[in-house]
Amino acid sequence: VDIHYSSIDTTISTTNTFYLQPTQNTINLQIWFQTVDNMPRYIATAFGKVDDSLTFENPTLNTHYTFSNLASGKYVFKVLICQSNGSVSYHQYYITVNKFWWQHWWVWLLACLVVFTPFLLWLNGKRKQAVLFAEKEEQKKQLANLQLITLSNQFRPHFILNALNAIGTQLHGKPKAESVLSRLGESVNIIFNQSLKNKPTQSFANEWKLVTNIIQLHQLMYLQNVVCTLPSDEELQHLETLELPMGILQIPVENTLVHGLGNNIDTENNKIEITIKETENDVEFVINDTGIGRTKALQLSNFTKHGMGTKNLLAIIEMLNKNNTTKITFVYEDDIYELNSIKYGTRVTITIPKQFYYE
Repeated sequence: VDIHYSSIDTTISTTNTFYLQPTQNTINLQIWFQTVDNMPRYIATAFGKVDDSLTFENPTLNTHYTFSNLASGKYVFKVLICQSNGSVSYHQYYITVNKFWWQHWWVWLLACLVVFTPFLLWLNGKRKQAVLFAEKEEQKKQLANLQLITLSNQFRPHFILNALNAIGTQLHGKPKAESVLSRLGESVNIIFNQSLKNKPTQSFANEWKLVTNIIQLHQLMYLQNVVCTLPSDEELQHLETLELPMGILQIPVENTLVHGLGNNIDTENNKIEITIKETENDVEFVINDTGIGRTKALQLSNFTKHGMGTKNLLAIIEMLNKNNTTKITFVYEDDIYELNSIKYGTRVTITIPKQFYYE
């Protein structure tokens, strides 16, 4: 069979599919065959889509066929040749008209992706922003509640009552009463002013003042023999503007005094040491004490009541860490000293990144 399209003639066979471009949608088919007697034969043909049910036309002597305006798709041209001896030879030829580029499904899928992907990304971004905003609002509420509880726990009511009792017994111009009142008043003033700011942080200068005040108050009231080793003024001076989570130093120092050293039978070995190690990226605070250790203190002290300050502080730090790649770390070590096969003492290591997002 010869096929003519776009001024081009070619021969097609039954073994291969012949492909046409989308614009080559009008074809002329010419059937050539050789008979023994060189006489024409009756021919019946059928043409249509491969999947269609095709019916042969009535046999004629026609050998030329034209098919116009073909849509893209797979076609078959079937030919029946009636021989002089009554037999029939059957032949079929496959022709495919290719699609235009815009007729392929993947083109429209790609177009939809190009058009809708930015919108979907924008929509997903808005959804994530809404979820993040809701999470942040919930986090702010939790942070505010924990902050309020932590503020209330910075100086426990029983401690303030004991301080006032100590003042009552030391009145009439005695310097000890004046010191207790001064330290207590200064600390309460710092905590009160901090509560007005509604922030989870305060300056290192204020935090350190709370630390030194709580140590002095315990020295005046309970632990007269405690020996304190603190960083030098030069080490402290350039950290004054560093922002810290509220109570991050004062609460563990107070726990050391109340639970560790406060329960120590050997009052001659009451020592607390605070050191500061500063690097380019963070500041490390280490609190060592010679107290009885957390395990023994747990058996002697009411941690259900007095342990809430640390619990809330760690909860605040956990929430703040969610918004930062570099985290604040809070590490406890027990039994850091040993004497006569008895282990004792506690170390608290607090590492605070200098670049930390608190909002």
